[in-house]
Amino acid sequence: MAKVWIIAESELPPPRTGYDLVLWSTAILPSATQTQTWAGWAETHIIARTPAAETLAFTPHPRDWAATDLAMGNGRVWRFEDRYVAWLDRSALHVPEVGRALSMAGVELIVSDTDQRYPSPFLDPLWRTVQANQIYGLSLDTSPRLYWPCEIDPAEEGFQALEREPGGFSATLDFSALESARRLFPIHQGLRLDVYQSHGWWDR
Repeated sequence: MAKVWIIAESELPPPRTGYDLVLWSTAILPSATQTQTWAGWAETHIIARTPAAETLAFTPHPRDWAATDLAMGNGRVWRFEDRYVAWLDRSALHVPEVGRALSMAGVELIVSDTDQRYPSPFLDPLWRTVQANQIYGLSLDTSPRLYWPCEIDPAEEGFQALEREPGGFSATLDFSALESARRLFPIHQGLRLDVYQSHGWWDR
C-alpha cells in the first residue's frame, strides 16, 4: 500500500505524517531556500510540477531526487520504492503506445493534469490509458480523480473522485491489486514483454 497526498494549495501546507508520496501541481516552483524549510516533510517523497512542465522532486532529509526524461512522449519518470512513477503531459496520453511502453517497462502510476474539455472520466485519455494497461492513474485538477483497472473496482467503473481534505486530497494505492487485474484479464498476453522491458525508454 502507498498513501499519496495531493496538495491543492499554492503554498506548501504544514506537513502531514503517514504519507509515502506527495504530488503538487503548483504555479511556481519553490526556491532552493524555501525547500530547506521543508524539513517537516522528512519522511515523504515530493514531486512538484508547474503547467510549463518545470519539475522539482526530492527524497527525504532532503536530497535531490533525480528525474529522468522519457525517450518518447512528454514527461518524466521517477523511481519510487522500487516502483516507477511517470508524470506525463496530457498530449502524450493521446498516443496509446506511450502508456503501453511505460507500463510494460515497469511504470505503475501515471500522473497527469486534467484537460477540462473532458468532464466525464470515461472521455479522459488517462482513464483509457489506465484501462488499456492495468495501472494506476491520478488526474490532477481542482477535483482530482483516481483511475484504476475496472477489474478491481467494485463499481466496475475504473475511477473514483477523491474527497477534499484540509490542504488537499489523499489516495491509497494497492499496487499488489494490479497483479489481480492482470490475472483476471491478461491484456498483455501475447505481446513482446521482453522487448518493452529491455528497451531504454528512460535511463534507470
